[in-house]
Parts: sequence; structure tokens; C-alpha cells
Amino acid sequence: MVPFVTETENILRIGEYVKNAKATNENGGQDLVTIQLTDEGARLFEDFTANHIGRRLAIVLNNKIYSVPIIKEKVSGGRIQIAGHFSKEEASDLSIVLRAGFYPAHTKLIKFKELTEDSWLGSAQD
Repeated sequence: MVPFVTETENILRIGEYVKNAKATNENGGQDLVTIQLTDEGARLFEDFTANHIGRRLAIVLNNKIYSVPIIKEKVSGGRIQIAGHFSKEEASDLSIVLRAGFYPAHTKLIKFKELTEDSWLGSAQD
């Protein structure tokens, strides 16, 4: 388990803005999660990521942390990739958590100060 120090300011709740999230595999290599946001969610996420480059972002559902990728760049257009050292099952689980935003349970992204570097967050590459 990796310890994290949380920040309670600048919470971005994106669950209601997730149109789709799915586990994918990059050319038979790295497993990752691809997310599509609504237009409004894309605008909010772009502003948030532009102001927090180099910071970690926690993906939390029901007080459980599922991933804490680093924001590598401003993410525009509402298409997001989360990549790291995921197994196929972990990528699938994370995509399910993100899709949970369609339902009454709320998914939220919370900034974290991190103690390791093992995943990144950036624009989806087609």
C-alpha cells in the first residue's frame, strides 16, 4: 500500500459527466482506461487539468481510491486515457468504477500529493 496525503480543496466531481469508460489495450501492450466526457465535463476537466499539471488526481468511489494518475498535460476534447502498470483486470475494474457515474453513486476526482510515480493521465490518442 502506498501512503498519500490528501488535499480537500479543488475537488472535481466528474461522475455525472462520464459518457463512457472502457478498458483498452494499446497495440497488444499496455492496458489502459479510455474515458469520454460530455461537452460540459470536457470543459471542466480541461480547466482543471490545465491548472494542475504535474499533480496527482485520485479517482475515488464510495471512499475507496482506485487510481492516482499524474496529470501530464492539459486534457482537451473530453477524451482521456489513464495508463500505468495496470493488469487487464485492474483496467476493467477502473472503467467500471468510472461508468458508475451514470448511477446515483458519485465518482469524484480528488487531488493528491503523491509519494510514488507509477501512472499518468493525458489526452487519449486515436
